[in-house]
Parts: sequence; C-alpha cells; structure tokens
Amino acid sequence: MDSRAVHISIRMMLVGITYYVGAWFGVNQTITAEGIAIFWPPNAVLLAAFLLFPHRQWPLMGLAALAAELIAGVPGFPLWAALAFGLVNLFEASLGAWLIRYFVSGRFDFDKLSNAATFVLFGPLLASASAALFGAAIYVLLGRADSSYLLLWRLWWFGDALGLLLLTPLLVTLWRRLQNRPRLFLPRFKRSETTALVAIALLLATLVFFQGAEIVEDFVFTPILLIPLGIWSAFHFGLLGASLTVVLIAILAVDHLMGGLNPYPSITPQQAVLLTQEHIAIIAVVSLGLAVMWHEISQQRRTMQQQENDLQAHNVLLEQRIVERTKDLEHANQSLQVANQRLTYMAQHDILTGLPNRTLFTDRLDVAIVQAKRSGKPLALLFMDLDRFKNVNDVFGHALGDGVLSEVAIRLATCVRASDTVSRQGGDEFTVILTELDHIQDAARVAEKLLAVVASPFIIDGTEVVVGISIGIACFPENGRDATALLSNADAAMYVAKKESRHHYQFYSASMNAWAQGRLTLESDLRHAIKRDELFVMYQPQVDLATGAIVGLEALARWRHPTQGLISPDTFIPLAEECGLIVTIGAWVLETACRHHALWVAENLIVGTVAVNVSAHQFRQPEFVEKVEQVLVHSGLSAAHLELEVSESVVMQDLHEVMDKLEKLHRLGVKLAIDDFGTGYSSLSYLKKFPIHRLKIDQSFTRGLPGDRENSAITQAIISMGRSLELDVLAEGIETREQEAYLRSLACHRGQGYLYARPFPATECADYLRSHEAALLVSR
Repeated sequence: MDSRAVHISIRMMLVGITYYVGAWFGVNQTITAEGIAIFWPPNAVLLAAFLLFPHRQWPLMGLAALAAELIAGVPGFPLWAALAFGLVNLFEASLGAWLIRYFVSGRFDFDKLSNAATFVLFGPLLASASAALFGAAIYVLLGRADSSYLLLWRLWWFGDALGLLLLTPLLVTLWRRLQNRPRLFLPRFKRSETTALVAIALLLATLVFFQGAEIVEDFVFTPILLIPLGIWSAFHFGLLGASLTVVLIAILAVDHLMGGLNPYPSITPQQAVLLTQEHIAIIAVVSLGLAVMWHEISQQRRTMQQQENDLQAHNVLLEQRIVERTKDLEHANQSLQVANQRLTYMAQHDILTGLPNRTLFTDRLDVAIVQAKRSGKPLALLFMDLDRFKNVNDVFGHALGDGVLSEVAIRLATCVRASDTVSRQGGDEFTVILTELDHIQDAARVAEKLLAVVASPFIIDGTEVVVGISIGIACFPENGRDATALLSNADAAMYVAKKESRHHYQFYSASMNAWAQGRLTLESDLRHAIKRDELFVMYQPQVDLATGAIVGLEALARWRHPTQGLISPDTFIPLAEECGLIVTIGAWVLETACRHHALWVAENLIVGTVAVNVSAHQFRQPEFVEKVEQVLVHSGLSAAHLELEVSESVVMQDLHEVMDKLEKLHRLGVKLAIDDFGTGYSSLSYLKKFPIHRLKIDQSFTRGLPGDRENSAITQAIISMGRSLELDVLAEGIETREQEAYLRSLACHRGQGYLYARPFPATECADYLRSHEAALLVSR
C-alpha cells in the first residue's frame, strides 16, 4: 500500500472515531422529550473533514461517518432511524462544504473575516436549517414528536448550528496548527492567564446557569456576562482559544441543564434549550468574529511590519549598491574601451583562425590598391581553396577539420611579410594580399612556398591529415583596377587551377571569365534539365565472372544538353553537388531506375538487382530511408532487387547516424554496396560492422591489370578481404579478356565494363537482356 492510501485510511479512521465520540456525546446530552441535544457534534466533525480534505475523499469520509453513526446508534430508535439521521448529517455537511468551497477560492481557513462570514451563512444558517427540515420530519414519522413540527425544526436547527459554530472552527484550526506547528504547549507567560480564564469561565457559567435566577430577573441579557470571556480569549489566544472557551461554556451549560438545574424555571424545557442555544450561539458568533478579525488585523500588521523592515533593508542595500556602482563606474570606461576593442577585433577577424575576415580584408585591399597607384609597384591577390577538404570533414569530423584550418592559417602566415595580409574568406577559402612587389614573378614564388607548406602532413590530435591547395593569382592593374574585379578574377583563376590540376597555382587570363560564365550558364541549365526531360538513365550490365550470366544492372545518370549534346557525368555531377541539385537528381534517378527495373523483373528479363549511386548529400537527408521505402512501394519493385551504392566517405561520417540508416535499409531488404572501394578513407573495424554485402573495386585499380604490380596487389588485397568478410566483390572497368581472366583467378565474383557492354538507354537495355538470355540458352 502506498503512502497516499495510508494517509487516506488514517483520515477515515480519525473521522470515524471523532464522529463516533461526537455522536456518543450528543446522544448522552439530550434533555428534551424528543431526544434532541443542545448542540450536535457529529455534523461539525463531518463538515470540518470536508473542508480540510479533497472532495475526492468525501465519499470515503461519508462512509466512515455512517459506519460510526450505525455503531453509536440512537437509544430507543430503530437501526434505520440511525441510518436516516446519519444521512441527514451527511447531507448537511456536504451542502455546507460545497457552498463554502464554491464561494471561497483556494484552501479554506478561518484567517479572514469574509471566510468566517461565509462559513456562518452557509453552514450554521443555511445547511443546518435545510437539514433540520428532514430531521424534524423523521421524528414526526417515528411518532416521537411531543412538540409542534416548527418547534422540533428550531430545536434541530439550533442544535446542529451550535455544533457547527462550536466545533468546526476548533477542528479546522487545530488541524492546521498540527500541520504547521506540532507543539500545542502555551508559552510560559500565557499559562497563568489561561488558568485565570478557565477559572473565571467556570465561575461565571455556574452563576449564569445555576444561580442566575437570583441575580438577574430578565435572562435575555444573561450572555452579556459571558461575552467578555469570549472577547478576552479571542484577543489573547486567537481562534483556537476562543473556540475552546465557548466549548467549555457550552459543556457547562449542558451539564447544568442535564442535572436539572434549569436557570429558566418559568419556561418549558424545550424553550429553555432554545434560549440556552441562542445565548451560546451569540457568544460563539461574537468570539469567532472577533478572533478572526483580530487575526486578520494582526496578520496585516505583521505584513506591514515585514514590508517596512524589507523597505529599510532595501534602502540600506540600495545605499550600499550606490556606493558599489559608483566605484564600478570608475572602471566602466576602461572596461568599455577594452570591450570595444574586443568587439572591433571580433568584427574584423575570423573567430576560428584569428586571421582578418572578409570585412578587414576588403578594407586592406582598398588601401593596398591606393598605395599601389601611388608607388607604381605591382600588387598581387592570391585566392586559395583547400583541395577535397570536404572529405576531411566527412571522415574525421568537423572538430578535426577546424584544427586543420587553424594550422593552415598559421602556415600561410609564415610564408608572407608583415606588410602582407593573409585572410580567411570563409569555409576553406583563404586570400593573401602581396604589396610592393618588384616583379610579378614574386607572386609565383610566394605561391610555390604556400603550396609547399600546405602539402606537408598535418598532425591533429594524433591523426595525420594530408590536404592540397589550389591558388588563383590576379595582379593589379593588369587583372583589375578595384577590389571587386581583383577578387573575382583571382577566384576564377583558382577554379581553373583546381580543374586542371589540384595543388597548383594559376595566373588569371581573360579567357577565364568566359570559362566562369560558361560554368554559371551550365549550372542554370542543369536546374531546368529535369523539367525539360533532358536527363535520362542508362544501364550497364553486371556479369557473373564464373558463368557469364547477367546478375545485375547499374543505373547511370546522363544529361543530353539541347545545344552542347551529351554532358559528361564527370562535369555535371560535381556541379550538381556544388549547387545543391544532387539530392533532386539522385531522387529522380532512384525513382526512374526502380520503375524500369520493376518492369524488367516482371517480364522475367532479369532476376538480379539494379544498383543506384547515392550521394553524400542525399544520404544525409533525415527522411532518406522513408523516401527509399516510398519509391519501392510506388514502383512495385521488391527491396531485394534494389542495391544502393555509397562511397567510403559517406559511411565514415557521423557513424552512429550512418549505422542507424544502414540497419534500417538492411531490415527493409535493400542490398548495400561500398562504391569505389580503396579510393577514400575507411576503417576496417567499422567496415565489418556495417550491414553491407558487396565491395566495388574502382576502375582505377582494374586499369593496367594484370601487368601493373601495384594495382594487382591492391586488387588482390581487396578481393581477399571481401572473401574473409563474406562479401561479394565486383570489379569495375573490365575492358580486356586478360583482365577478366586475372580477376576470375583471384575469385572475384562479378565484373562490369566495356568488355561486356556499354551503358544502354532503357529501351535498348530491355532488348539486350532478351538477346543475352537467348544467347545463353543457345550456348547451353
């Protein structure tokens, strides 16, 4: 049983026991012939429980109260009457608690005069009066009514109301006090005052309810003698003390009346009970109201005092802060100057390398051009871009790539004079401004020094990295008379250097602008190629080297330009990767290849797979696996007939994400192959963990077989490794029978190349598959 259930059980027991004690007391202090008590405690117990505990626990509290009512019983009444009386009490407590909680927001407590007024209105007045209607009716039904129904109703009402007035505030306050301060002992200075209060209460109550007839003839004013006690207890002991004082007075009144000492000999017992109830109710209401009002006033005083203390403390703290701020202001200008210098530096320098950024570079280039105009000495601008730096980030991660960039910046700075400027343009691009050159060839010598220092291996966190750099050189005034022209022309020269031979420098020439313009035009045409239906897919067969059977196809993207004819994939695929079109093109190739292959499989032209290359950008898409699954569903091709080819650089970046995607594809049934194996960075420890089934030997290794000893050794190593890892191995670029025989002798499984067939368009591929199948049947 959890702690919550234990707490609820304890609360039920407390309610039941307290209700039982109250019922026993109420039954045993009846005076009238009908058996109605002066004040009825059980309903006060139940109302206090409903006000203290959540409404979800009311049914349990009600059951506990009914059980206690049945156990206590009502002498001289049948069991069903006791149950009926219990239900009346339950109705009274529920009605009062619901109305009070409805009009009092939040937790109910006797800490505000408005809360006390709400309690008196909806508890003793409304709820008790309503319950009395049913209680008096039960007496009439039982035939136990010696008085009129109206008198019975008044006796029941006043008895219940007095019970609520006397005990509900006492029980609620006592429970709150136990929750906040378990100790109930009075301070020493109040113990003597408490003793005096109790003694005076006993004396006055005895005089009022026993000897009162000899003192005052008109007993309407009798409560005046006891009201001061309530005021005294309210002001000095709070609500708890006032409640206990009134309860003591009520108990004394009951004791005297039950002993036959009627202070009102001229009226009937029922009227004496009503008058006593009225007197005690007046004392209770006055004491309760004054206690709550005094508590609210005291609380407001404490709050105001606390606010005043807080204000004084705040003033002191404010004065201290003013002094501190005054001292701080003395350092503010110095700090502000330092901050401005820092902000200026950050705004003009690259955060990673500390080199001047594009903004500062532009300013210095403008100044250098002005100086070159005055001096008449040549000025050179070198635009540099690291070769294949993307592979470094893909394989080793961006953190190590940032380390390489920082080290490159340091090495570049060592190759120039203090009067020159080395800056980072962004990414892996750097620039150098060479001023006051004696000859243009001085720029070439500096470029050679830059190539040399960058070519040396970088050791970053124990990892050796080798990168190259391509440099474009533009000179003032021959290649441009302003900063924009020089930068644009140096950039164009750099692209030519990268295109012709990486890790190389190139001076700008006028023809380079035409090349750059052509490149931009080609990029624009490529963006419209799919819509214009200029792209198409060709298929190259893959052959089993042992049997000669066609076991698969590779889908290859081709572009037929409207004016330039067929554009080489080596031209437009890198361009698509640079301008971000490779994802769209790759998705289109995948859809087209799956649709064609599904038709050929349905016609029984082929039973193998169709291999589709996946670029790094396409593989990194978060929904890549879902898109592959959608393509398979839409095309009707089974996953077992699809093979996705990824390069080593793709699978070696962000290994956790890559492994997750490869596993999902493997669960779909898609086959996976590593394309151009041996040309990039790879980790064999991770390779054996990937769910791949084929390695593809790049055609650069196949070329020259079997005479090239180095390529032969690499090829043999790849095939042996694939066999040990239980992977299929396919060799690309087979063009001669000697290459085929050599690969077959090494137990290479599959081959692909011009020896078997060139890539076919879709229609010709279908015809080729039919003729090849027929040729195999004839040979058999």
